[in-house]
Amino acid sequence: MIKLNLNNKRRIIFCLVLLIGLSFIGCLRAWAIKEYNYGGSNNRGENSDFSDKYYYEMDKKHQLELLENLKLIKLGSSVDEVIKILGKPTSDENLYSKKGVFKCRYISYYLKRWRKDLVNEKHDKLVWLVFDSKNNLIRIGSNVNQVDKQ
Repeated sequence: MIKLNLNNKRRIIFCLVLLIGLSFIGCLRAWAIKEYNYGGSNNRGENSDFSDKYYYEMDKKHQLELLENLKLIKLGSSVDEVIKILGKPTSDENLYSKKGVFKCRYISYYLKRWRKDLVNEKHDKLVWLVFDSKNNLIRIGSNVNQVDKQ
């Protein structure tokens, strides 16, 4: 029989704990792959991280319409005027500082959105408009090639 000293016992216990932990992680990973069905759409109709399809893509007609109507928007326009011309935005948020002071109102129109609940600067295509505390337009931005940034 092999005689084990205290250091050898610790090493064996450490190795066993490590193996059990790795096995547990492997099981969790296998469960996650099965649960979320990576590589295609999952049960909720959303695309996975490995899919090459957008979660949302505005049809070409509406994209062109939005980009044409955007040319009618001028700095200083009110939120109501912008929404009347462009339609209901994808998102409409008030942004505050850490101290709770109002910074701006930010509305965006997504032409393409890569993932439902994730911002992806590389793949998302959108137009955003920034308003001051009086709801007057102070900035227009976009990562869509046909839009002139102001």
